[in-house]
Amino acid sequence: MALNIVWGRAGAGKTTFCLNTITTEMSLDPNGEPIIVLVPEQATFQVEKALAARSAHGGFARAQVLGFRRLADKVLAETGGASQPRITDLGKRLALRRLLAKHRDELKILGRAARQRTFAETLASAIWEFKTWLIVPDHLDRMQKQLGETPLAAKVHDLALLYRSFEEYLAGRYHDPEDALTLLAESIAQSDLVRGGHIYIDGFHWFSPQEYRVVEALLSAASNVTVTLCL
Repeated sequence: MALNIVWGRAGAGKTTFCLNTITTEMSLDPNGEPIIVLVPEQATFQVEKALAARSAHGGFARAQVLGFRRLADKVLAETGGASQPRITDLGKRLALRRLLAKHRDELKILGRAARQRTFAETLASAIWEFKTWLIVPDHLDRMQKQLGETPLAAKVHDLALLYRSFEEYLAGRYHDPEDALTLLAESIAQSDLVRGGHIYIDGFHWFSPQEYRVVEALLSAASNVTVTLCL
């Protein structure tokens, strides 16, 4: 594994350097190891178009321009890392409403909020944030003990209870899309799409802990990884 860092100010030509390098690689060996260009989701079309414009034949087959979510879809489809059906946003809110009603008497401070129709959406957002930052119910349990007998401890207790109940509800039934990057990081080592390939990570200003875990897995599995940094 080789890690290459390309840094410079905004507009210095970091993306151009990566695209030119990829174009040269593909022209020398059109059927070589896979090339993955990992960019923010909203930039995939623009980068793919720019890469195609540089190709001598107006297109390419060796490289793929993907965001983190699309990479997760491809790797998990290849490795079977998400065999259960995916729960939708609506399904998630309905499940959380059911769990709020089930555990209402156990809630220490969120019981009144649990009666509000929009609270399931608020809770879904909190769970998304927990998963993005790799926080599991056990972390909340430990935090509650550290906070002692305080209103904040009571709120953390309620969130841990509801979060754990939601995870138990999903187990064996559904796959939560918010777990996709965590599953991706665990599955990359078994992926022919990634293993031994050339990875270019461009256009990011920061990474969430979930994304850092994916980058770490890519560094272990790929032949080389190039990362651009705006410095």
